[in-house]
Amino acid sequence: MGIQVTEKHYKNNYVNREKFQLYYFIYKIVVELNLKSVLEIGIGPGVVANLLKFNRLNVVTCDFAKYLFPDVLCDIRSLPFKKNSFDIIIASQILEHIPFGEMGSALDGLFKSTNRYILLTLPYNRHNFIFYFKVKINRYLYFRGMVNRFLDQYGECYFQLGVRPFLKPFEFDGEHYWEIGYKEYPIDRIRTFFSSYGKILLEKRVPFSPYHYAFLLEKQ
Repeated sequence: MGIQVTEKHYKNNYVNREKFQLYYFIYKIVVELNLKSVLEIGIGPGVVANLLKFNRLNVVTCDFAKYLFPDVLCDIRSLPFKKNSFDIIIASQILEHIPFGEMGSALDGLFKSTNRYILLTLPYNRHNFIFYFKVKINRYLYFRGMVNRFLDQYGECYFQLGVRPFLKPFEFDGEHYWEIGYKEYPIDRIRTFFSSYGKILLEKRVPFSPYHYAFLLEKQ
């Protein structure tokens, strides 16, 4: 498979608000796991890698696009790393770029190369409605401290509703071979596939970026 995304792809408004929500989501998970070594496959503009390096993590980057200047140049289906080389492997918006039938070889390499976790994000195509609430009482009002402490117990409220194109088959668009939500790729199928490789510790839609759906897998 040749390069699907050219260098120009990353220069035409690629980084937007939704992408930064995704970057923050990945960054927060990895930092909170308190790990040491990270492999990021599919580095894009390098935001996640640089944030993790800033937090003193040992980060190795991997991509098959030479113009992104990764540390290791290779395909996700042929990783050159030794067994248990990294605490966590990040593969964000990568697996949809290979045919679904070849995902097994990619997962085999990922689980061989990690000693603990794999963090995956995938496109989940839906028509979405998002509702977000965060309430704070004005600091000049009486009892505001007590009320705010009460509200903080429940945190922020985020609701996402959506309708997926479950009757429509997915057609290769020049970049993606498949996406969650289409007729052949319901979320249950993806969940079952991943759980056959490792334990699903976390599964959720990225807040404020509903096109991105995340799985945190643990090696068994």
